[in-house]
Amino acid sequence: MAYAFAGRESDESGTFRAGLDTKYAITSQMTAVASINPDFSNVEQEVESIDFSYREKYYPDRRPFFQEGQDMMGGGSWSFYSRRIPQFDLGLKTYGKIGKTTIGALDCIDFSEPSKIKDTPINRNDIVINARFDLGKTSVIPIQFVRMDDQKFWNHTFITRPSFRWKSLSIGGALEESQTKGGKYGGDYFAYCDWSTKRFYTSVFGSIVTSDFEIFDALVPYNDAKSGGIDVGYGTEWRTGILKGANGGISLSRTDRLDGSHYENSAGGYGNINFRNDHSIKFGFNKGRYEQYHDWTIDTGFGGKAFNQDLNYGASVSYGRRENADYRFASPYVSFRFRKKLSLGVNSQFLWHKKDRKQHILTLNYDITPERGLGGLLVYRDHNYNAFVTYRQAVRKGIDVFIIIGDPNAEKMQKRILAKVIIPF
Repeated sequence: MAYAFAGRESDESGTFRAGLDTKYAITSQMTAVASINPDFSNVEQEVESIDFSYREKYYPDRRPFFQEGQDMMGGGSWSFYSRRIPQFDLGLKTYGKIGKTTIGALDCIDFSEPSKIKDTPINRNDIVINARFDLGKTSVIPIQFVRMDDQKFWNHTFITRPSFRWKSLSIGGALEESQTKGGKYGGDYFAYCDWSTKRFYTSVFGSIVTSDFEIFDALVPYNDAKSGGIDVGYGTEWRTGILKGANGGISLSRTDRLDGSHYENSAGGYGNINFRNDHSIKFGFNKGRYEQYHDWTIDTGFGGKAFNQDLNYGASVSYGRRENADYRFASPYVSFRFRKKLSLGVNSQFLWHKKDRKQHILTLNYDITPERGLGGLLVYRDHNYNAFVTYRQAVRKGIDVFIIIGDPNAEKMQKRILAKVIIPF
């Protein structure tokens, strides 16, 4: 399909953009996708949480090009995180199965500021190649290659994460070797062993991450560390009565720097109770240390559904101490669908920590008719507002026209209005 939009940006300048997305079925199990000058500026990404975290948080990527065949690309925080790629001019992707082998590959090229990388005028190039070899119903050997080139650096990583299962026993791990321009070599070595039955499970793991290990196109939470831990859990279900099921577990872990100095340790537990009326409650606790900070938290929450699951509601509350300060966090939510046409959702977050913060998110989708629809997003965060509204009108079979007001991913409201048309072929 082709698209084009024109309008006024927030700096009052005129804008025009056009692009092309196409998909081709190579075989019944292999698909090729190409995207030229894609429109990512109007894709509504997930609104980031304001909850406290020592590390960068992981969020899913809602951009259509990266969602295509994402299960076959070997994505994850330690391998490939597509949100590391901000924009590209040409994207190529193929994915599918050949026999018992699953294959995924993509190449994203950005020409916006030409430079010379291997005698090719490319500003940035991101490549991912993934293959998964099925050795049966319960054992696989995946291998992956991830590379990023830009004007100043290049970085690539070879990854394999085999897993094998025999009856109740599972073993596996990861072997990752990275190289970065300048002669930096690093590695991530991880192993685990799980034993599980219908009701009980236990898992032990250990890892070593060298100080120079890095993947530019991934979310690597830490390096220069060695860690180990154990998880133990139990779950059960009931066929009659008000209770449908319950599960719980405890976990212990410790992470040190490679020189032996302390980095992080934690001990925690959790529990979930599911009721037959589609309601649930959860609880948990954690006590540990991050570098010089001694932390502890207690977590509770509930959730429910009603009116044939058209109404969803719940809340979670955390209380404790983090980074040498009192910590409280609350997040209530509710969503409702009326007559299969109008969907409303409200999600709020309240953080009381070193700096008190608030965030409220209102989402709206209204299918006026099969040919017309209205969508909207309103975000309030720390005294700032952002709003985004779209109106869709089908003018001919398969052709849609959109009126877009605002920027879905801006921190503050933008005076931006666009008209966009999508034409299939």
